Amino acid sequence: TREVLETAKLVAKTLNTKIFDQKIRTGCIISEAQAQQKSLLDYSPNCNYMRDTMRLVDEILRGDEQ
Repeated sequence: TREVLETAKLVAKTLNTKIFDQKIRTGCIISEAQAQQKSLLDYSPNCNYMRDTMRLVDEILRGDEQ
């Protein structure tokens, strides 16, 4: 929720760290991959979770370039 995000931002500021912009969605695809004993990269490389994770990695690697 919005309140949780605001609280997290306050905590991050206190700890001199940051909250990343990219959010990672979850879904049943994660459980399905686990049930098949496969990694998400093998089971569903283009699912929302994987796309969000890759965007987060890009955001982390960019650092403070923005």
